[in-house]
Amino acid sequence: MATAPVQRKKDAAVPGRFGPWGGRYVPETLMAALEEIERESEAMRFQDAMNWITKRKFRTVDTLYASEDNREGSRAFAEKREPVWKGR
Repeated sequence: MATAPVQRKKDAAVPGRFGPWGGRYVPETLMAALEEIERESEAMRFQDAMNWITKRKFRTVDTLYASEDNREGSRAFAEKREPVWKGR
């Protein structure tokens, strides 16, 4: 027996972190940082927000770029191995 697909309104607010279309596929440890960037950049044009991210003007972005896991990811990629994440 086939079931009808769920219909959603585009503007319907769906509670929780998954949003109206199924979500964000990122590690849980990044959720707070992404939500902060989203809040801080709401009033910005897209290009302005991207410029702030690349210039590390968001406090959260700067913290993430300086993290031990970020350095580990780059090192693992360069050494062609799996990263060993530590959550810091």
